[in-house]
Amino acid sequence: MSSLIILQCQCRSSYVASAFRTYEAIRRPRTAHVALQARRIGAIGQWENPWIARGRDLVTSLVLARSPAMQLNAIYSYEV
Repeated sequence: MSSLIILQCQCRSSYVASAFRTYEAIRRPRTAHVALQARRIGAIGQWENPWIARGRDLVTSLVLARSPAMQLNAIYSYEV
């Protein structure tokens, strides 16, 4: 998918540097969202208090069991 977006940006501009700046501007919001979610999930996964960890595990299992597709919606619903 990234190569398609780069190609589209290159078709709009005769300068490679300009095409990559456009590509970065298009992709940054999506990649920033993915990185932020990963950081949050990683931080939550590091909780060591047994009671808090049990609560985290319970909530995580309920959320993931309810709608795994919803969790990935921001990643896979991207339109080119």
